[in-house]
Parts: sequence; C-alpha cells; structure tokens
Amino acid sequence: METELYTNKSTSACIRAAYMLLTTNIKTIFKRLWLPALANAIMLTLSFMLYIPDKGINDWGHAHPLVATILISASYLLTVIASIWLTGAIASMLNGSILKKNIFRAIMVVGAELIITTISIFIINFGTSFVASILASSKITSPEHALTAGHISAFAIFILFCIFTLPFVFSTVRYQIDHKTRFSEIFRKGYGTGFRHWGFQFITYFVGVLLTIVACFIAFIPLIIISSAQIMNQLGLLAGDPNGAPGYFVWLLMATVLITMFLLCFILVWTFFIAYYTYGSVEAKDLALKAAKEKAIANNNKNENEIE
Repeated sequence: METELYTNKSTSACIRAAYMLLTTNIKTIFKRLWLPALANAIMLTLSFMLYIPDKGINDWGHAHPLVATILISASYLLTVIASIWLTGAIASMLNGSILKKNIFRAIMVVGAELIITTISIFIINFGTSFVASILASSKITSPEHALTAGHISAFAIFILFCIFTLPFVFSTVRYQIDHKTRFSEIFRKGYGTGFRHWGFQFITYFVGVLLTIVACFIAFIPLIIISSAQIMNQLGLLAGDPNGAPGYFVWLLMATVLITMFLLCFILVWTFFIAYYTYGSVEAKDLALKAAKEKAIANNNKNENEIE
C-alpha cells in the first residue's frame, strides 16, 4: 500500500491520512487482517463472558474454582498472543516485511510495555501508601485526610506517568515499523526524539482518542443494550424473580459481543494508522530540523571564511 509516510503533516493531516488509508484500502486490509482480528474478537468475547454478571457462570466458577482460574488465566494469555498477532499483521502490511519478523518485534514491544506498566503501577501504589503513611504517622493530618492525600499523590504520579510515557508511543511504533531500529533505541534515541515532539504527539493522540471513543460508542450501542438487559435480568434472579430471558439469549449475547469486538479491532487498526502517520511526521520534522541546523552552521562558517 502507498502510504507517503515520511512527510511533514499536521495533526488533522495525520488523522485524515489514517482515515484515507483505511477507507481506500479496506478490501486489502480486511483480507490481510480478518483472521487475527477474529482471533482477537474471540478471546475478547471469552473474557467478556467470564466477567459479565451471570448466575449460572458464577455458580459454576464457585463449584470449579481451579478450572475457572485456569480458564481466566488462559484467556488473558491467549488475548495477549492474539493482540501480538494482530499488531504484527498490521506492521507487516505497512512495512512490507514478513509476518514472522514483525511478530517478533511485536513481542518485544509488548514486553517493553509490560515492564513500563508494571514499574508504573508499583510506583503509583507505593506513592499512595507512602504519602498516606507519612502523613498519618507524623500526625500532620487525620488518617482520613492522609488517605485522601495519598489518592491525590497517586493521581499526580499517574499524570507524570502519562507525560513521560507518551514518547514511548513514537519509539515503539518506530521499532515496529523500521527494522533498522534496535530494541535499546526504544528507551534511548527513539524516546528522545519522541520527547522533543511531545506537544505534537499529545494533540494528535488526544484528538485521535476522542474520535476513537465516538466510533467505539457507536459500535458498542447494540452491546450496551443487550448487556443492560442481561444485567437487569440477573438482578431480578438475585431478587427471586423468574428468568425472563429466552433460551437463546446467551447465544445472542455472545454473537453481539463477537461482532462488536471484531469491529473494535478494525477501529484500533485506524488508531494504529494514526500513530503510524504521527511517527512518520515526527521523523520528517526531525530531519527537517537537523537539515536547517546544518544549513545554518554551513552558512555561518561560510560567512566567517568570507570575513577572514
């Protein structure tokens, strides 16, 4: 697919280019991604069905706790595997490299994201308890106010986490798309480049996330309706009312979840395209900035030589 990646684009141009790439190549994209998207949808459907209120599933889980734990753990693991497959397939479609290489890089990216997320969760939890315990033990404030201060500090740490992890979006997409990039550059050169263009990325991703939320809300309307019916019916069962759902309702719910999650995968493909074009634009901006600096230095040296 022709993508015109390394061009200096604005926020709206990146989002528009991602939309045009999706809509003008929808047949190719569907042909290349339907299978990994379906695998993701199946695993997300399984996870959804394990957590939606259902007395029958809940009773079965209590009766077979070990099997339920294994099933939940397996669903998490298989969801991650399916996500890696989909990410590798998207990257393979964009950079033209073989799927095996892109899946390997997707595994490395997921590993890096897990490390960053784990460290961040630890810092947030530690910061909350540390601030609350310090304030409570020193009797600066009451235990209730100390706990509130701990939550505020956790929110502040979370904001800092978002600020300092945003450049990782650029560096991980760069590593995934450009196979000349080494893994260590995610945390070094790539991160530095992303941080220099933090404002542009923030605006682009912020607008992209808002549009993604709107698209997801539209796609999720049938699921919201049928899930609400499921929850109300289960609340009625807990209150002693008879089951008002028809026998096929569970299958209807599963089919609705599966279709919705399948659509969600292609909405997320569009968000990946936004990150893809943002990466290309940042690279173009960075190269233009370096070229301008080199030109300025050359002109300065030329003027000095003329004076001499």
